[in-house]
Amino acid sequence: MNDACSLSISVGIIAFGIWIAVGAIGAGAHLAWMLMGLLPVIVGTISLYLAIRDVKVAPQKLRFFVSKRRRSKPTA
Repeated sequence: MNDACSLSISVGIIAFGIWIAVGAIGAGAHLAWMLMGLLPVIVGTISLYLAIRDVKVAPQKLRFFVSKRRRSKPTA
């Protein structure tokens, strides 16, 4: 659950920064507003990289693929 929240927050930060940058370009605003929009994009990208790097995938059990012949009881 924490991994999903971390990933979605990072993507939200990136989307917010893109929204500010595109709005500034579309409105013909000053360069400073576009740079202020790019700052959250950079921070969100770094956060997304760190969140993806920390995600661990649970190992799958392979017991369905093991042959019954290999599970024979040891002889005395």
